[in-house]
This record gives sequence, structure tokens and C-alpha cells, in this order.
Amino acid sequence: MSLSFDVQTSLEIQHVQQSTSDIDRLERVTYFWDRFRSISGGINDAAFSTFLLLITIRVFEASPVQKSLISGGLWAGIFLMPAFLWVASYFRLHCNIACTIYTFVTGVFFTLSIFAPTTETFVAGVVASMIVGVQGYTLLTRILAENYPAHSRGKRVGTV
Repeated sequence: MSLSFDVQTSLEIQHVQQSTSDIDRLERVTYFWDRFRSISGGINDAAFSTFLLLITIRVFEASPVQKSLISGGLWAGIFLMPAFLWVASYFRLHCNIACTIYTFVTGVFFTLSIFAPTTETFVAGVVASMIVGVQGYTLLTRILAENYPAHSRGKRVGTV
């Protein structure tokens, strides 16, 4: 009986050590990729808010309605966040899978807008990429909460 208790205790300790190392690895990998996400997020924010509007005005000579659509694209995406969260939950997508899909769709819309021959297709592609692209922020909160342990979450999120 004593031997089985020692073996069981040893197995439990081994399981705890393994899960602790898995958590540390997950935290390191998340932090590594989160730094790249924050750099590209800063570039995207500047591109969406400034340069796309300048391109719309200077290159396409857009109408006031088209300029306002580009200016309000991110806000429309924020307004539609509950609908996109509902879609992710309806299809039972994990946060990282839904975020990956939204990021891919954003890239497709953005790429289509780059090769747009007319103002209307450019504005439609840019606004669609803005609406879908902002959806990852709500899912990112959950991903970071799952991947960072509570004791280091503030430090990790604050340094990125």
C-alpha cells in the first residue's frame, strides 16, 4: 500500500511538472508572436486611419460618401462585433481559429482592394477589410487570458 501511494504521488508530481513546463512554453510562444502582432497592428492602424484615406482622396478622387465610408469602416466593425462573436460561437470555433479566419479574410479583402480598378471596388474592399479586421481584438483578449498565467499576465501584456 505504501509503494502504490509513493508511485501515485510520484506520477502526480511528474504530471504537475509537465503541465507547468507546457504552460511556460505556451507563455513564451505567445509572447514571442504577440510582439509581431503588436508591430503589425501598429502599422495597420496607421495605414487604415491615414494612408488609405489619403489614397482615396489623392488617387481615386473619391466622393464625400466614399471618404466617410473609409473613415467609419473601423467603427462599423466595432459596431458589428457582437454579430461576428455570434458567428464564431455558432460554428463552435475556438478563439484562435476564429481569429485566424478573420485575419485571413481581412488579408483577402485588403489584397483585392490593392488591385481595384475603380473607386467603388477600392472602397468596398477597404471597408470590408476594416470591418473584418477589427474582429480579432475581442478574441485576442480571451487568447491572452488563456495563454498567460494570472501572475504574469499584466507584465506580458504591458510590455508588448
